[in-house]
Amino acid sequence: MEDLVKCEGKLDIEHLAEEIVDKLEWLGGFGKDPAGGVSRFLYSKEWVDAQRALKRWMESEGLDVQFDQIGNLSGTLKGTNINETLLTGSHIDTVKNGGLYDGQYGIVAGVLAIKYLKKQYGQPKRNLEIVSLAEEEGSRFPYCFWGSKNVVGMANREDVETIADFEGVPFVRAMKESGFAFRDESNAPRQDLKAFVEIHIEQGNVLETEKKSVGVVYSIVGQRRFTIEVTGEANHAGTTPMGYRKDAVYAASHMIYEIISLAKQQGDPLVATV
Repeated sequence: MEDLVKCEGKLDIEHLAEEIVDKLEWLGGFGKDPAGGVSRFLYSKEWVDAQRALKRWMESEGLDVQFDQIGNLSGTLKGTNINETLLTGSHIDTVKNGGLYDGQYGIVAGVLAIKYLKKQYGQPKRNLEIVSLAEEEGSRFPYCFWGSKNVVGMANREDVETIADFEGVPFVRAMKESGFAFRDESNAPRQDLKAFVEIHIEQGNVLETEKKSVGVVYSIVGQRRFTIEVTGEANHAGTTPMGYRKDAVYAASHMIYEIISLAKQQGDPLVATV
């Protein structure tokens, strides 16, 4: 750490910590919720304002900054080998009443890391790029990882063309009103990315339980979501014999038990939530 963050030859952790906190509170002001936390949903006014403010900050730090077609924001410190990129960052969207560190900590830390690396070492060998991903949470629309899926070329417009948010606003309309559009699917996925590193808060309790301050994670869980409807038959509770009943709650309770049991049998890191 001493070789990475120096101010006039002297390690200045306190100044760096203050800078991180100041920037987190500043960014958390975009979507600050009166009920507590931060509510900043994809393509909302708060989201747009936050991304534009981040763009100005990245530019002030001397980065080459641009939005992609769907709203991912990138700032790059170009290296001597412009064909290879080390990418860092996180997502700018939040859940409702989200915490101050979820997502935006990875963005703030990434910008500051590049700032201090540039100050200490000058031009890097590879491009150092920070990305503020448009969306991860799925908190406004029933779709997750819209930002990163577009970075790696896995997003399909058919998946979002018919969905709407909790107020009935179509995904496509919200995107266009924010000034963005679908990615040109004829464009090949990026080939310059050599690694992705993300600083993120722990959302479980492993570090706290193990009394550790930092954990190194090499991969994250994949995610599958299902909506399952169990249909039964209503009948008289007092006179319908048990053998004649079609009780949806009873059937669903067995399904829930089996799902949790299978996850436990498989063991860590598999988890299942109903």
